[in-house]
Amino acid sequence: MKTFIKHIAVVLSVLVFSGCNKWLDVKPTDQITQERLFSEGIGFRNALNGIYQYIAEGNLYGRNLTWGLNSALAQDYIGNDISQEYQNAATTFIQTDPTVLAIGTNIWGNAYKAIANSNKLINEIKGKDTGLFQFGNVEKKLILGEAIALRAMLHFELVRLFAPSPAQDLSGQYVPYVDKYPSYYTAPSPTSTVLQNIQHDLEEAKDLVAENDTILNRASLSTKLSSRLVGTNVAEERFFSFRMMRLNHVAIAGLLAKVALYAGDVERALSEAAYVYTYGPLGKKWWEFTSSTNAAGVNIYTKFADDVLFGSFNTDLVADITAYRGTTVRYRINKQVSAWFPSNERDYRINLLVPDAVVSTDVVSQKWIATNSTGQFRMQQNTFAPVLRLSEIYYIYSEALYRKGLTADALTILNQVRVARGKINTFTDQSEAGFYNELLNEYRREFLTEGQTIFAYKRLGRGMQISSTQLIPMDERFTFKIPEGEVIY
Repeated sequence: MKTFIKHIAVVLSVLVFSGCNKWLDVKPTDQITQERLFSEGIGFRNALNGIYQYIAEGNLYGRNLTWGLNSALAQDYIGNDISQEYQNAATTFIQTDPTVLAIGTNIWGNAYKAIANSNKLINEIKGKDTGLFQFGNVEKKLILGEAIALRAMLHFELVRLFAPSPAQDLSGQYVPYVDKYPSYYTAPSPTSTVLQNIQHDLEEAKDLVAENDTILNRASLSTKLSSRLVGTNVAEERFFSFRMMRLNHVAIAGLLAKVALYAGDVERALSEAAYVYTYGPLGKKWWEFTSSTNAAGVNIYTKFADDVLFGSFNTDLVADITAYRGTTVRYRINKQVSAWFPSNERDYRINLLVPDAVVSTDVVSQKWIATNSTGQFRMQQNTFAPVLRLSEIYYIYSEALYRKGLTADALTILNQVRVARGKINTFTDQSEAGFYNELLNEYRREFLTEGQTIFAYKRLGRGMQISSTQLIPMDERFTFKIPEGEVIY
């Protein structure tokens, strides 16, 4: 089946920038023409921030790609306590149901809208003189690098959902890689080509943002949550803070590791994961794992924010979630949760689960419930959806080491996350069955309701053993239908 994609010229100033003053203390630009918008350096800042804001909405990271569709597919919830369209997609697996097709169409269309806007920004900025930007070439490279990284990241989301895993079909043509603006028709490429293009874009982006993130403004990363999550009120510096909510140098390297492993490039995954590892608790210490103090109690960090490499920022996130869920479903966690968190094993992650308001024997996740704590860094955790964590890079690093035959080293890395999350027992099983069973258990515990677990199973082609009697094969039910006909986005 051929899919035609028409990327119409999106009026950036209307589609993307309404409300972008949530990011910057500037006047909204909803009536600025594209020509005027890109005539000043501030316009490029607004354009970039607008794309981030757009992908944070419900059709992408604000719901479907995190706590919504992806988490439903991973069986994180009780099957009949989620929205009907998610039940159809993830419980009865009726892929041809109109509501399921609509989910796919919305993800596909909105992702390509954001990609089109990224391509527009890339086209416009490449020919601009560095003198247009307040901080010259460093700022120009930063904006260009993030736009390229956004394009790559969104294509990766599409290929994971709409194509079989590379282990099943690497040569099939499912997803177009669109890197031109405007692009009225782009043919789907083999999955291998799409993944190569993603890696190439991420490599370029990683280099482009490096000077800002590791030399000139490294404090925006190294000062941890005070800058990455809270930011600064100094107008001149504001654009260069909040780096947790932007595709920073280390997050891009982490994405490279993630894409490489998905593509089966173990060597590259190992190299990039090792690089990111050096920024963690045992190296530069720019990132850490949430402490036992902040992982419990009424003032708990509801997102365990300390190790988030990239999160999708939306000041209205909790309100949007509440409105979407309504009052008829509560997204209670799968009743098998007691097996995922054995009672005889300490694990701070279980503290994020609290009794359901109606059925007290069931639990729901605090990650998506507003915290009213006024403690430092607490309220800000209402405003973002984790997309990439340092812990995931540890899992990638561990698996790559294991696949290289360095089993003892692999277990050392895996146990570092387990210990950081409160476990006091050391995992020692070096058998393949034992290692992968524990690795997938870690994905499930770590990314419960965050939307990453399903792709570990899909990449490995392993069925989800939900209970002793329920095994869900990893088959075509987890590859979404590509929207039929012409999708004009």
